[in-house]
Amino acid sequence: MAPQDSAFVFPVHDLDAAGRDLAWPVSPEWLAAALLDTPLTPRGQAGEVRVHVSKIGREVLVRGRVRAAVSLPCARCLDPASLDVDAALDLLLEPAAPVVPAAPARADRRGPKRGPRAVASEPEAELGPLEAGRDVYEGEEVQLDAFVREAILLEEPSFPLCSEACEGIGPPAVPGAAPDPRLAVLANIVSLKSTKE
Repeated sequence: MAPQDSAFVFPVHDLDAAGRDLAWPVSPEWLAAALLDTPLTPRGQAGEVRVHVSKIGREVLVRGRVRAAVSLPCARCLDPASLDVDAALDLLLEPAAPVVPAAPARADRRGPKRGPRAVASEPEAELGPLEAGRDVYEGEEVQLDAFVREAILLEEPSFPLCSEACEGIGPPAVPGAAPDPRLAVLANIVSLKSTKE
């Protein structure tokens, strides 16, 4: 969940088509709160959000980058694996439509109304980066916290490694303990293979 107070916010009333550049630090405290329900944790260094914001009509265009230093468990050994996030932030935001209260339902003595006929759904077109970044803002300011969090989460690798040479979790070494007899067959195969080579 994102923190209660917005860390990355700007007003829209004085924006124009030329726009302006904005930058904020991404503190480890903000990262810890924003990534609380994820496997990602901050590595203690501050990151950065740098954007260029402009306004065309009522829409706000946000283009920039999110940088953050995080870690997550290695998929092989569960030790921390470092992840240096450097993600694009491309958004086209429009003002949220005001909520209009629904008219109260009236009883109809002629029976239930039939709804519109079902229309066969068309296949969804593939979204480009800007279409995928379409969203809304509310009021007279834009809060980017949720978008920054999402940009960081989208950089999470599906198979994180602490290093390419990681061998994973091995059996615990107990000094002076006899080897497991169930592994004797495998040990014999390994020794036979090494003598043939």
